[in-house]
Amino acid sequence: MRLGQLLLLLALLAGLAPAALAARQDYCKQGTGTVALLVDRTTPYDQQDIDILIAGLDRFVGELKPGDRLVVHTITDDYAASARKFEECVPGCPEGGGLTDWIMATCKPTVAKAENREFKRRLAQVLIGMLKEKQAYPRSEILRTIGNVAETWKPRGLNRMIVFSDLLEHSDLLPYTALSEGQPAKNLRTVTDQRLLAPLTQVQVDMFGFGRGHDPGRKALPRPVENRVLDFWIAYLKASGASSISIGLWYGGGGE
Repeated sequence: MRLGQLLLLLALLAGLAPAALAARQDYCKQGTGTVALLVDRTTPYDQQDIDILIAGLDRFVGELKPGDRLVVHTITDDYAASARKFEECVPGCPEGGGLTDWIMATCKPTVAKAENREFKRRLAQVLIGMLKEKQAYPRSEILRTIGNVAETWKPRGLNRMIVFSDLLEHSDLLPYTALSEGQPAKNLRTVTDQRLLAPLTQVQVDMFGFGRGHDPGRKALPRPVENRVLDFWIAYLKASGASSISIGLWYGGGGE
């Protein structure tokens, strides 16, 4: 661009800037997909649960990119009662581009940085409310909730799903005794026969909070039970088309 053209462009922008900046930046327009966070409310959190959740979310939020749409849903005893607690796109300006891109850009880094802090504050308020509000349910509908959330957001570019849960399903479809004592392959056939695989093709799935039992003191699951439960969830996610799978007690923990 020649100097004369650049000066003309700057003059035009100077006249348009007040009107252009009056509108709030739509960060969703620069996003490439949706990230779903599912938080299991079927077990009252103890301090270790809270530590695991906070540490995981601190890492997870740091991985979000400008424009990512973040949605937070609950897991309860009824997949239809899963509540959407949060839905916003991450504030931030795209990186790179030439001089013309920066001159024409409507995204202002200083504004985006301030709005990103507010985004994190609002998200924290939602999560703090969930931590303080102790809940417990006699049943746990993890499978159908994952499927329902995936169906809801797949058309909006779902590319990541993070699940905070002990993964101890206890539903009509898959009672806890079947999950903990039955063969993973048989349990997967039950899910498949009911056509309840989730639409997770090309979705990265991370599950954490897994490995603790429901008994008083929440001790670690016996190794044979842990292996059967883990094998089932890995098989289920693979059959659902997940692009990558991570399952463990802590976010980013063991898995495939």
